[in-house]
Amino acid sequence: MPQAQEQVSWPTSHDGYREVRPDDLAWVLASRLDGQIPDEDLARVFVDGYSQAKDAFAKQDLLKTKLPAVKERLVDLTKTPFFRMSFVSAGSMAGKAAGATPDDFVQQEVRVWDYDFQAKAFPFSSQQCLQGEGYGSTVYEERGLRYSFAPWGRMQQPACQLKVEDEALARRIEQARTQLTLQTRETLYFRLTGERSAGGDMQAEVHRMDLALFETTNPYSSNKGYTPLADLTLTTPPPSSPQH
Repeated sequence: MPQAQEQVSWPTSHDGYREVRPDDLAWVLASRLDGQIPDEDLARVFVDGYSQAKDAFAKQDLLKTKLPAVKERLVDLTKTPFFRMSFVSAGSMAGKAAGATPDDFVQQEVRVWDYDFQAKAFPFSSQQCLQGEGYGSTVYEERGLRYSFAPWGRMQQPACQLKVEDEALARRIEQARTQLTLQTRETLYFRLTGERSAGGDMQAEVHRMDLALFETTNPYSSNKGYTPLADLTLTTPPPSSPQH
């Protein structure tokens, strides 16, 4: 008999998810391996200077002095089941308006499509919210540890749409989109399932996704200002009903 799907009690508030940045995720991944990584490999990944050290005694000293703190941090991360992480469309996004920090800057493509007049919405697609069929998970790598976010798959409209009924705002977003001054910030709320793909990468299950749109007046300036335009929150779509 097939196993029953695990019932997960997801947090209902933003604070129920521990914020991590892309560089932190290697630590989260390693914490889920539960002692499967040898000390030397842990040091190679997380202890500065270990890989460059030529002297065997110098390496041994680093293991004794630095590795305990690494293991302590990994143990602390095992106590946290739920995380959130942001992907920003441009590495130069900064400031309170964007709600981003330099550590958030990961190129994660979110594509906003032409305004749909009938639906009064902007269809969009990303690694998490796909438009079309035949897509699989993109595999990412942090410090040699591989992971992927399981996509929600082909979602029925209007799930992958940003509803904008105000015509003035819709015009502004459409203009920013066509003039390449539209930037995005996608935040995923997820947990690591403990499962691995056939390729060995660790699987992450996403429960919620926030998408925010921003406008910058000059995409080529090093000193950019960002204006919030619109945002939305999506949660895991319900499973499809079996076809009869």
